[in-house]
Amino acid sequence: KEKFNFIGGSFFQSITSVFYGTIDKIIILPIVGYSILGNYSLAINILTMLTIIPEIFRKYLITRFATKNNINFEKKLMFTFSFVLAIIGYFIVPLILSHFFPKYTNSIDMIKIISFNVIPITFILYFQAKFVAHEQTRYSFLVSLTRTISFIVGIIILGNIFNITG
Repeated sequence: KEKFNFIGGSFFQSITSVFYGTIDKIIILPIVGYSILGNYSLAINILTMLTIIPEIFRKYLITRFATKNNINFEKKLMFTFSFVLAIIGYFIVPLILSHFFPKYTNSIDMIKIISFNVIPITFILYFQAKFVAHEQTRYSFLVSLTRTISFIVGIIILGNIFNITG
């Protein structure tokens, strides 16, 4: 019974993350259509590849936070990697994409913009690791819920205004 809040918070955080990962496609399709949805999906897949290293850091940091070790070096390394990955996503990924996938050159601007999402995602992953390690999953759930709501509102408002770059 004493771990009920931890388990419940983890469960609802997982549900929110799954919802976050699928709701965007449901909202984008009626607003902008299949063509832009395909370009958006490619950009999201590239963002997913760019966030692999921060995800690995998150899993590593959970154990470091739980044992109350000093993590200043790991924290600096994690955020440095996120900045480097954002720069790679902005400059190098479009070059590779235009060479290997010439039909998807319409998504280059979107990829450049989305690549900078690695930085706030890294912040979210850092704090989620901290909350989970200290068994404060309700805060992790609130972060996921806030992220999902702001994401949905952003897609609806910016998608209608700016189309593919929104």
